Amino acid sequence: MDRPGDQATSNVAKQDVLTAFSRNRPPRWRDSALSNAGHTSPKMTTTGAAKETARILIVDDEPAIREVLRQALMAEGFEVEMARNGTEAVKHVREGAFDLVLTDLIMPGKDGIQTILELRAVDPRIQIIAMSGGIVSGGGDFLPLARQLGARTVLSKPFEYRVFMDSVRDALGIAA
Repeated sequence: MDRPGDQATSNVAKQDVLTAFSRNRPPRWRDSALSNAGHTSPKMTTTGAAKETARILIVDDEPAIREVLRQALMAEGFEVEMARNGTEAVKHVREGAFDLVLTDLIMPGKDGIQTILELRAVDPRIQIIAMSGGIVSGGGDFLPLARQLGARTVLSKPFEYRVFMDSVRDALGIAA
């Protein structure tokens, strides 16, 4: 759904998310998340406080954003898998059970709105959090539509670490 000329704006939006997260996340993994963004994931020790191991799927076309979110969730004790687009996300959900899907809305190919519709058809009970920097990138505001189609929570990028983790815990029914 990106338009010609949106690449520079997309890079700015991506950096905004990484910067906002950097300022607001716990120091125990701040440096490794930024230094490893976009690289293959290192083994991390899970020291988080999740009351149970929830399976979470992150869907975003930006590798650096996927990695930062993955490390944040792993640090809190969650089991995390990643998908680069909506097609991969639907395949992952068909192949295994997930408690929560975090999906970007503006992605090439199958966008987040289409992804939410298909995920709801595959598993109507799955919890979904929709994320978008669409207003920043000129793609429009799809967050209200995502909520109407079944996203439990919607987050506008950039968002703060605390807001993100509170949204995840709320979607999973875990007390903060």
